[in-house]
Amino acid sequence: MAVTKQLSVMVENKRGALAELCSKLAEKAINILGLMVPEQAGVAPVRLVVNNLDPARKTLDELGLKYTEEDVLHPQRRGPRRLRAGGLRYRGRRENRQVA
Repeated sequence: MAVTKQLSVMVENKRGALAELCSKLAEKAINILGLMVPEQAGVAPVRLVVNNLDPARKTLDELGLKYTEEDVLHPQRRGPRRLRAGGLRYRGRRENRQVA
């Protein structure tokens, strides 16, 4: 598994705050790869893993949001092609039926 950076952004729990943050990141073509939002009153840490860290930092600074960075594990998702190449095969319902 790869190690990547997670941004913990302090966001006020109010209507539209998360939407504004996500919209500003989208305007800069920053994709959110992982997101965790706690259910908490007041100000809460929204945890983000993004595809482009430097522009994300700049965007957060422009928004005046406080944030920290932590190292986290980033598991690589294996798609069907990689599984098939590794010798595993998907068996649909019809293939699993037994013929008498």
